Amino acid sequence: MAVTLWLLFFGPLAWPLRNLETFLILIFLYHIAFVSGYLGKIVNSLKPKRSIENKSDWAENLFVDKFWIVILLAFIGCLISHRNLVHSDSYIPWAFFSEIKRGILHASEVRTYYASPEFAGKFTGNKYVTALLLVLSFFKYILLPGMIMLWERLSLPKKILGTLVVLIPVASGISISLSSINFAYLFTTFICLGVLILQTRSFFILKSRKTFIIGFFILFIFTILNFYQVKTKASFSEVSSGKAVPVRMDYLREKGVVFKNDQYRVKITAFEDLYEKLSVYLVNGYVGMSISLDKDFQSAFGVGHSTFLQRVFDQHLGLDISSRTYQQRISTEWDKDIFWHSAYSYFANDVSFYGVILVMFIFGFYLASISINAFLYKDFIASLLMPLFGIFILYLPANNQIFSFIETMIPFWLLSIIYIGMRTDLVRRVRSYKLST
Repeated sequence: MAVTLWLLFFGPLAWPLRNLETFLILIFLYHIAFVSGYLGKIVNSLKPKRSIENKSDWAENLFVDKFWIVILLAFIGCLISHRNLVHSDSYIPWAFFSEIKRGILHASEVRTYYASPEFAGKFTGNKYVTALLLVLSFFKYILLPGMIMLWERLSLPKKILGTLVVLIPVASGISISLSSINFAYLFTTFICLGVLILQTRSFFILKSRKTFIIGFFILFIFTILNFYQVKTKASFSEVSSGKAVPVRMDYLREKGVVFKNDQYRVKITAFEDLYEKLSVYLVNGYVGMSISLDKDFQSAFGVGHSTFLQRVFDQHLGLDISSRTYQQRISTEWDKDIFWHSAYSYFANDVSFYGVILVMFIFGFYLASISINAFLYKDFIASLLMPLFGIFILYLPANNQIFSFIETMIPFWLLSIIYIGMRTDLVRRVRSYKLST
């Protein structure tokens, strides 16, 4: 989060922040609250406690024993998500490989088309089939981190088939040049490998995870180059060699954004252009927050933090929740369909910007609890939650990445229910143990 603030004020673009003093005070308080919640839980955990078994071996065993069911349900979820993304006519992806090829060879053209009103308007999904993702998205998510954490316990057929299913969402993202899917996979893999290192206190564990390490670097290089080509309308090599001139994000100038490189040079290098575009990706949500501070608080009744829940309440329950959100109310100034809004703004829809202080304290406390159980006790459920929390924190300045989408929100809440349920059971066992001694 500190890196994004540095980019906001000292990066390649000067952003037209409003209400600067209030903005800085709130951001400072959010950070303090998050750290306080985290440290508060850590300090509380240092108090002497009786030794009680705290590992979720049952969850590990269930994942391995029922792995074929996990693969099947994840596969069905992937097919539904694929059709919803690429807007194909069938849930069976007959044009799967041709769509991937087109996404690789014509990334910018593909992304332009898939972001167009024409693409969105001609597709009619099946809401009843999509509703299955309320269950299937759980299995779709846990497949990758579960495989990374328990790789040694899986047979070769399970490893092969599981890997093929895991790669389907990546292929879907490539088909429509949607880099956010690839970034999520990169973060998930990186965080899971980090959890393993901290659990074993050794880098030696990575020797048995070479498949994921190789896949990580291949996907990382591809994603950065693909992201650049989509945003620039030319490949990184073409811009580097001078064969093409990068397309700048000139639409930002209309919003008062200043490109600092323009002040001392006419042309910029490919690396400078990539730096600009990654900065926009990471920090433009802060601007939406600063503009939102002009508006009075109107409660969105607990669903404003999630665009998915907003759609459900608006379209299926006949409520006009979205009109009460900061994103909608400032859309004429900072278009919600073009620009991002920080997660802080989404939480503020429900509790106000000052109420977000408490929200961040709770998240810090919760993250500390998960970290302790993942790192010290090798808790499988806590380990599955770590990538979701990592993505949540990384995207805080940009958007509400976890809670705005059904395929990350559902796994987060289901895993949290299981995790908290396990902790509640543990508390009962501790109390029973004390009473018996």
